[in-house]
Amino acid sequence: WLSGLTASNLVTHMVSLMLSPRPITHFLPIQLGECLTQDANPAANVTWLKNGQPLTADGKSTVITTKKTADPTTGLSTTSSTLEYMAVKEDASSQFSCSVQHILGPNQVTAPENFTINYPTEKVELQVVSKGPFKEGDNITLKCNADGNPPPTSFSFYLKEKKVTVENANMYTLTGVTRGSTGEYKCSLVNDDKMADTKNILVNYLDVSLSPSGTIIKNIGESLEVVIQKNASDEIRVSWTKDNGKLDKKPVFLHLKYSDSGFYVCEVSTGMGIKQSRSFQLVVEGKPVINRLLKMRGGDGRHKVLICEAEGAPRPSVHWSINGTHVRPPCRPCPPPHLGSLGYLMAPVDYFHIYDTAFQTKGEKKTSEELQAVHRAA
Repeated sequence: WLSGLTASNLVTHMVSLMLSPRPITHFLPIQLGECLTQDANPAANVTWLKNGQPLTADGKSTVITTKKTADPTTGLSTTSSTLEYMAVKEDASSQFSCSVQHILGPNQVTAPENFTINYPTEKVELQVVSKGPFKEGDNITLKCNADGNPPPTSFSFYLKEKKVTVENANMYTLTGVTRGSTGEYKCSLVNDDKMADTKNILVNYLDVSLSPSGTIIKNIGESLEVVIQKNASDEIRVSWTKDNGKLDKKPVFLHLKYSDSGFYVCEVSTGMGIKQSRSFQLVVEGKPVINRLLKMRGGDGRHKVLICEAEGAPRPSVHWSINGTHVRPPCRPCPPPHLGSLGYLMAPVDYFHIYDTAFQTKGEKKTSEELQAVHRAA
């Protein structure tokens, strides 16, 4: 209600807006609503607003019909205005209202109203919901979107040469993809396969084979060829380790040594994050070899100490003899079996041979050392 005063009369008028409850169809004219103001004197004027701005009748997309009537008993007027409007898709977010103007009071504006605008699909978009890059074994979810209102409830997905129609859904999941899944994918409206969109999907892969594999037993001095074969969808990086230690390059074994024994791992990776590893255990066997026999003075100055280093596979043990007599060195603590040590007391004039023998199942290796005790003057 709006109240106002004239010089001699009290004038009132009421404003009401009746809108169409039906959805509005795109590009079809419809009576959007009626704006009514009653009991005004003189008659009020009505203006239609869209997003707060006055609408101008053009006789085509916007038709405004206004009617004014006066009550013969009271002399009060009623103004009725109808709006016939041809909506477009962009009007889905538009707000409509009407404004009543009267010379004796402020303008009255109805609360803005939105309308449901129905319009056909003009664009279809295929979305890859799952985050790439993709590798073999992954699941990939596709989603088909359409801009129509109401939106379509069913879609067709073209999966390479296969067509799949989903009802009351707009998503489809590819499970356990392989490199053969790489290619173009498409989705469309069920009743219009030309209203469609496409996306290309790449499935990355990596194949690795290593020779040898498992446990390899070779004899010392033999050769061993290491061959790695690899195939991938993008750039490949290769790294090697031996017993968890990094190697600069692929191992090459032209003449195997005992020190070549170990656990070798080859790791292959791609720029897309795929990783695979292959490994082998190398065991080099052979007769024992004495690498060196070291002599040094004991800590008390009265003893000499011999240290014998031997290698072989299986690991050899070291035995000592002096002038043909087997001796057992004291152990405080005992060294590993392949690293023997012997201490002896120096005498003034003694000459003797010490034999150092490395034993294992493949054979034995013997070295000898002729020693002369040195007399130290008191």
